[in-house]
Amino acid sequence: MNVVSQERMYFISAAAEKYGKVYASVLGRMCQFEHNTQNHQRMAKRLANAKIEGMRLSAVLILKTDEYNEIETEKQAEELVKLHRSLYREAAEKDEKDRESWGI
Repeated sequence: MNVVSQERMYFISAAAEKYGKVYASVLGRMCQFEHNTQNHQRMAKRLANAKIEGMRLSAVLILKTDEYNEIETEKQAEELVKLHRSLYREAAEKDEKDRESWGI
């Protein structure tokens, strides 16, 4: 039995259910990459930010082109991606706190 919180996994699963597996995959990779590159040095951080921006634009385009998710404008899609990024950060913080409390 795994006692460690898995909020990130639950969040991405919910996003996949509502917005599709492709969007959830891009969102998950973008957020995890962003989380992993927080402590990089200046040049590596610039390269990481460029890659994250490309993934963000991909997620926006996926949301905008999907006919079934009720997103009609690029602005709506950008706001949703921004919201999902912040929710992912909250889930990651919860997971990290839980891991620290268990000493993992």
